[in-house]
Amino acid sequence: MKPRIWIVCLFTLYLQGCTGMAVTGAGLAYDHYRVERGINDRYIAVQIESAIYSLPETYENSNISIATFDSMVLLSGQAKTKEQRAQIIQIAKTVPNIKRLYNFITIGEPTSIATDINDAWITTKVKSSIISKRTLDASNIKVVTVDNVVYLLGKLERDQADLTIDLARQTNGVKQVVTMFEYIHTTLSPIQRTV
Repeated sequence: MKPRIWIVCLFTLYLQGCTGMAVTGAGLAYDHYRVERGINDRYIAVQIESAIYSLPETYENSNISIATFDSMVLLSGQAKTKEQRAQIIQIAKTVPNIKRLYNFITIGEPTSIATDINDAWITTKVKSSIISKRTLDASNIKVVTVDNVVYLLGKLERDQADLTIDLARQTNGVKQVVTMFEYIHTTLSPIQRTV
């Protein structure tokens, strides 16, 4: 792995440590579905990363981010050429069990380490805002920031999605918000309706 990736990963972990503690404290109850979903998502991401990084011409002079949420895959970052981007997308399409593949890879030079660190900070601020709202479950939302663009993936009710989008838009430094939500609908039981 490139040294630049390690630096960004370490800094991201450092910045997100506080939000991680808040999420961990709230999520101590065992939730089999979320654990299974997390393992499956990580496995999909590792398969894509392994395939991309096994071919040096695929990742050379690129800065590709792979995010997964509930078998949805977001590819973002920068590729040097259209051919390189097409090859990365084709590799991702070969990985099994992907529900949807979103491609937001741009053509151009990789962003600087300073930009990557700023993106990690923006992600941390957006996640912190989400965690601070009692009506939102942060474990149902994935936040990724690339070059000041915030990408939101998740499974939410429409009003929760709207609140999440507003929180991201209000975050200092965000240039644009891109959403990839699956909307869920909850119906109240007769008992809940009368209360």
